[in-house]
Amino acid sequence: MDRIAAVSFRLRRALKRVLPPPVLNLTRFMKAAFSSMISKRLVDRIRLRSLEKRKVAHKHDWDGYRRVLDEFTPSAVPHKIYLNQIWPEWKQFVEFLVRERSPERILEIGTGRAGSTYFLTKVGGEGSLLVTVDTKPIAKEFVDLYKRSPKQRIINLIGNSRDPITWKGWQAS
Repeated sequence: MDRIAAVSFRLRRALKRVLPPPVLNLTRFMKAAFSSMISKRLVDRIRLRSLEKRKVAHKHDWDGYRRVLDEFTPSAVPHKIYLNQIWPEWKQFVEFLVRERSPERILEIGTGRAGSTYFLTKVGGEGSLLVTVDTKPIAKEFVDLYKRSPKQRIINLIGNSRDPITWKGWQAS
């Protein structure tokens, strides 16, 4: 609950700088909506990890992860997460990535409903960086659920991958 209160406080403080005083009365509603969204995400993350524990036999059990995606419907986002790729081809691709070398940096252009992003977080190592780029802001809501370990970083950029403005100001470390 402390995290929700801290985020709500920061949101309110930021709104004070941007919005005129009469509009600030709306922040109670926004605070409630924001708190609800954060708690739904937390519940979704817990449900996702629970499904993974039941369905996935080992770290690289791609069929198990696929079963998780088939069963999981998040409450924090309005759409089901799904993998858009052809399953046998995708499975062969992730097996190749893991067999050859677990990548430290991954760039995904076109996140969509984030099914492939889910698998890429599993392919990436402990301290890996996954950057996703999509034109639709909803993709970020999906990506936020997937973080595999505390050291793994997932950055979601919203914009056209061909537009320099999308990449401006962001630099990989």
